[in-house]
Amino acid sequence: MALRILLPLLLLAAALLLLPAEGVDNVASQCCERTSLEVIPSFLVKSYRIQGPESGCRLHAVVFTTRKEKKICSSLTSRAVQKLIRRLEDKQKNPSQKPRRLSFAQQKAKKTPAPKLISDVEYTALKSEIEMLKSSLGFERETGKTLGIRVDQLLNENDELLNKNNKLVAENDKLVAENDKLVAEYDELLNESEELMNENNRLVAENDKLVAENDKLVNENSRLKQLLERFIHLLNKARPSASVKKES
Repeated sequence: MALRILLPLLLLAAALLLLPAEGVDNVASQCCERTSLEVIPSFLVKSYRIQGPESGCRLHAVVFTTRKEKKICSSLTSRAVQKLIRRLEDKQKNPSQKPRRLSFAQQKAKKTPAPKLISDVEYTALKSEIEMLKSSLGFERETGKTLGIRVDQLLNENDELLNKNNKLVAENDKLVAENDKLVAEYDELLNESEELMNENNRLVAENDKLVAENDKLVNENSRLKQLLERFIHLLNKARPSASVKKES
C-alpha cells in the first residue's frame, strides 16, 4: 500500500526533473536546507527551480522566487505545490494565453462582455483569509498540515468559481444569440411593414386618381343632363306651333 502511494510521487518528482529550462530560474544559489508550508498564488511566482543531489543539494525540493525576489523552498510531495507547479507549466507552454479552462471565456469576451472571473470582494476575502492563516499557523513549521489542506480547499473553491464563470458566459452567449435572432425577425417585420406601407400609398394614389376621374365624369354627366333638359324644353315648346300650321 505504501508503495502505491509513493510511486506516483516518485514519478512526479522524476517528471519535474525533466522540466524545460525555459522560464525556470537556473541562477546558481545556495541550497535550502528545510522546506516551508507557505504556498503562494501562481500569479505571484516569478520563477522556480528544482534542487536535489543532481544540483549539489542534499534536500530534494522546489524553490520559488516571487516577484518581490523572495525565495520560498517547498516540498515536492505537497498537493498544493504540485497544483502550483502544474499551473506554472501551463503558463510556460502558453505564456500569451489564459489557462485552457478560460480560453472559451476569453474568445467569447470579444463578442460580448463576459462576467468577471472573480469579484474584487471575493478576491480580497480569500486573500485576507490566507493572510490570517499565515499569521496564526506560521509557515516555518512543517507540522502545520491544516494550512496545506485549507489552501487546497481555496484552490478547489477557485476552480468552482471558474466553472460557474464559464457557465455564466455560455448562458450569456445563448441569450445574446436569442436576442440577435429576435432583432433579425424584427428587422424582417419592419421591412415587410415598409413594403406594405408603400403598397398602401400606391393604392391610395390610384384611388385618388379614380376619384378625380369619377368627379370629372359626374360633372360631364351633369352638363349632358342640362343639355338634354334644354333640348326637351325646346322640343316641347316647338310642338304647338307645328300643330297650328297644320290646321291652317
